[in-house]
Parts: sequence; C-alpha cells; structure tokens
Amino acid sequence: MKRARVAFLSAYFGMYDDVMPAGFREHQQASAARSRAVLETEFDVVDLGMIASEAEGIAAARMLREEPVDAIVYAPTMVAPPAWPLHVMVASAAPVVIWNALQVLTLERDLDHPRATINTTQVGCLMLANVLVRQRRWSHP
Repeated sequence: MKRARVAFLSAYFGMYDDVMPAGFREHQQASAARSRAVLETEFDVVDLGMIASEAEGIAAARMLREEPVDAIVYAPTMVAPPAWPLHVMVASAAPVVIWNALQVLTLERDLDHPRATINTTQVGCLMLANVLVRQRRWSHP
C-alpha cells in the first residue's frame, strides 16, 4: 500500500528575537523537527521548512508546486503572520491540516513574556484558520 505524501510546513516569527532567550530559534527549529518526525512515521513527507518571512513562504510555495502532495500539514512553532504560510496554501489544491503541535502540557502560574511566547502555537493556528475560512478555502470542520 502506498503511503500518503504530505507537505510539512512550520513558521517562526523573528520579531520576538530581541526579547527571547539565547537559542530560542534553535529551540523552535527542534520543535518543528520533532513534529515532522512524527509525520514521517506514517507518511512520506515533503519538508517545506520553518518559514520566518514572506520571502521564505513564497520559496516554500515554489517548492510545493514541484512536489505533488495529498495534504499540507501546517504546524507553526509560534504565532506568525498568516500571509507567510498562505503562499503555500494558494500554491496547491491539497487539503490543509492545521496542527497545534503543543510544546508543553501545562503552563506555569507566573508566565513572563518569553515563556508565554513559546506557547503561542494555538494563536498561530487560529490566525491561519481564520484567513482560510474568510477565503472559503476551509470546507469541512
């Protein structure tokens, strides 16, 4: 039986780099790699990377146009502008799966800004879902 082929895309927002601890981007890259590895146990994965700018979203869309896939899995590592991954969604008619790949199970009682920012995957997911709904791309709940 042939395995489904999925595109994996994550996102990172460097606007927070000045307030985040050293190694934050690498931490988020490792999180994206763990999510991709989970998918690779069941699917053939086309890795579109962890985009961090509109230009990188456009480049990922170009890559996707050359790689037919059965679905696109978007798992942001944090809140990021939805315009960046939207380039990828527009490049393919494949269904989109938005995966809130949480990095923690519980939040600390007294969060500071950096520790709260690490846990913004849900916001990043909702931002893209909102755009897809408004563009009538989202067809089934």
